[in-house]
Amino acid sequence: MLQRIRDNASGPIAYVVVGLISLVFGVWGIGSYFTEDPNPPVAKAGDVEITKYQLQRAYDQRYQRLQRLMGDNFDHDMIDPQRFRRGILDGLVQDALLQQYARDAGYRVTDAALLQALRSEQQFQVDGRFSPERYRALLSQAGLAPGQFEAGLRDDLVVQQVRTGVIESAFATHREVLADYRLDKQRRELAYLAFEADDLRDEVDVSDSEIQAHYERNPQAYTRPERVKLAYVEVDRNELAPAAEPDEEFLRALYEQEKDARFRTAERRKARHILVRIGEDGEADAARREIQRLSARLDEGAAFAELAREHSDDESTAKDGGMLDWVTRGSMVAAFEKALFKLEEGEVSAPVKTDFGWHLIKLEEIDPSETKPFDSPEVQDELLEVYRAQERDQRFRQLSERLDSLSFEAPDSLKPLADELDLEIRESGWISRDGGEGLGDYDAVRKAAFSDAVLKDRLNSTPIQLSSDRLVVVRVAEHQKGERRPLSAVRDEIAATLREQAAAERARTLAEEARAAAESGRPLAEIAETGPAELHEPGWVTRENGDLDAALRDALFAMPRPADAASYALASLPAGGTAVLRLSGVEPGEPPAGGIADAGTRARAVRGRIAGMEYAALRKSLEDDYQVEIYEDRLD
Repeated sequence: MLQRIRDNASGPIAYVVVGLISLVFGVWGIGSYFTEDPNPPVAKAGDVEITKYQLQRAYDQRYQRLQRLMGDNFDHDMIDPQRFRRGILDGLVQDALLQQYARDAGYRVTDAALLQALRSEQQFQVDGRFSPERYRALLSQAGLAPGQFEAGLRDDLVVQQVRTGVIESAFATHREVLADYRLDKQRRELAYLAFEADDLRDEVDVSDSEIQAHYERNPQAYTRPERVKLAYVEVDRNELAPAAEPDEEFLRALYEQEKDARFRTAERRKARHILVRIGEDGEADAARREIQRLSARLDEGAAFAELAREHSDDESTAKDGGMLDWVTRGSMVAAFEKALFKLEEGEVSAPVKTDFGWHLIKLEEIDPSETKPFDSPEVQDELLEVYRAQERDQRFRQLSERLDSLSFEAPDSLKPLADELDLEIRESGWISRDGGEGLGDYDAVRKAAFSDAVLKDRLNSTPIQLSSDRLVVVRVAEHQKGERRPLSAVRDEIAATLREQAAAERARTLAEEARAAAESGRPLAEIAETGPAELHEPGWVTRENGDLDAALRDALFAMPRPADAASYALASLPAGGTAVLRLSGVEPGEPPAGGIADAGTRARAVRGRIAGMEYAALRKSLEDDYQVEIYEDRLD
C-alpha cells in the first residue's frame, strides 16, 4: 500500500500541489487553519479596537467593585449580565471616542499636571504625603510598570479635561432658575374618579373553557424550565492552606530582593524656594531678570526667608519664608529636583527654570536614606507576608494550569482532578438557563452547563473563571427537562389571573366611558352616583403632595394646561384600577418677596441638568463623527 502511494505521488501535478501547499503554509502558517483568535475585537470606535479580554477585565473589575461596596447586601439577581456587560462596553466605547476627540482637538496633559495627579492619589500616600516607595510597591503588586500606569492616567486626565470643559462651562441664567422654581412649585387643582379593580373582581365569572384557552395560549408561563445540578471542583486562591514557614536563608534572599522597594526609606530633603512666575510671552525676560536680581541680593547677604516672604509668587509657601515640605526623588518636577539634590546643606542654587517659573532653592536639611534591618520584627512580618503571597500565587498558578490540563485529559469524570489536586467534589443546587443560587449566579457557568459538550455529551467543562481568584470545572450531576405543569395544578392560579385581568379591563372601560361623559359636561359627582366609582377631591396639590399616589401625581403634572374648561385624563391605579382625572386650574409657584431661599442650590441643580444635556449632546456628536461598530456575535 505505501509503495503504491509513493509510486502515484509523482509527476508534474503532484509537484504543483505540493508547491501550492508549501506556499500557503509558509505565508499563513499551519496553526492559523485550526485556531481562532482568542482575543478578537468586540467593538471598534473610530480607530480604536476594544478586545474581548478588555471587556471581560472591565466587567470583572466593575462586578467585584459592586461586591466590595455592597458587602452582605450584594444580590447577584439584581444584575442582568447581558445588560451589565453592554453598559460596560458602552462606557469603553465612549472613553475611546473621548480620547480620540481630545487628541484631535489638541488636548494635552503636562508632566506637572500628571505629577500632581499622582501625588494627590491617597492610595500612594503615607501619612498624607506621596510615597514613591509605596507607589512602586503597589504598581509591582498589580503587575504594572510605572510607564504603563502613567500613560493610562494621562489618557484619563485628558478625557477629564474634555468632560470638565463641557460641564464647568455650563451656566444657568436668573430667568432659567426662576422658571425652574415656578414649574417646581406649581399648583394644580385636582378631582378624580377611582374605578378600583378590587370592587369589580367579584362580578367576573371565569369559565372552564376560558381557563383551558388561557392555558393553551400561554404554555411557557406554566412550564417548569429545564434545569441541572452540577458537580464541580474549585480552585480558590483564598482557600489555599498557608505555606510552611521558610528558613532564614530564604528570607534573607527575599530581603535582599525586596530591600530597595520595601525596606529602604528614600532620602528626603527640606528646602526653601523663591518663585518668580513667567507671565505673558513679553514678560519672560522680566521674570529672568527679577530672579537674577534676587540671586544677587542673596550673594550680598540678604536673608533667604525674608526675600521669599516679600518676593515669592508661591503664595502657599511665601508666608513661611518659602519653606517646602520634605521632598523625595520623583515628587517634584525634574529640573527642580535635579538642582535640589545637587545642593549641600545651607547652599543656594543658581536660578532654575521649570513650567511654573524661575526658582531659587536653598537646602535646609537632609534626612538620609535608611534601610530597616533584617532582624526587625516589622521586617520579619512583612517578609513572611510577601513570601506567603508569592507562594500562594505560585501554587494557584500551578493548580490552575494543571486543572486546565486535567479537564482535557480526563473529560469524563471529576475524580481524577479531585484526587490529583486534593480538591473536594461539590454539588450545586438547581440551575436553569436564567439563574440559580451559588454557581447559578454566574453567566459563564450557566452557559457552560447548558452547552452541548457538558449537557449532551456529559463531559467536564473547561476551567471557568469566576473571578481573578477562583476557577471551577463543572459537569452535570442531574438533569431535568423542562416540563409543562398539568392544568389541574395551575387551574386556580389561571382563574385568579383571568379575574384580575377582566376586572382591570372592566375598570378601564368604565373609566373611559366616565371620561367621555365628563368631557361632554356631566359632573363627576353625578357620574359617581351611578357607577362603581368613588369621587375624590384633593383640591390644589403640588408635586410634593405626599397624600396623593405617585402615579396619579405624575399623570396630573403631565397633563396639558387646560385652555378654558377643565381637561381630563386617565391614570392607572396601583391595584389594577383606573382613575379619571379632572384638571381645573394651574397656578405657577411665585417666589417669595425676599427671594428664593434655595436659589444657590437650585441654580446648581439647573446648571447640572444643562451640563448633562450638553455633555450628552457631545457624546452623541462623537458617535456621529467617529464610526462605531459593535460585533454582536462576539459579545457572548
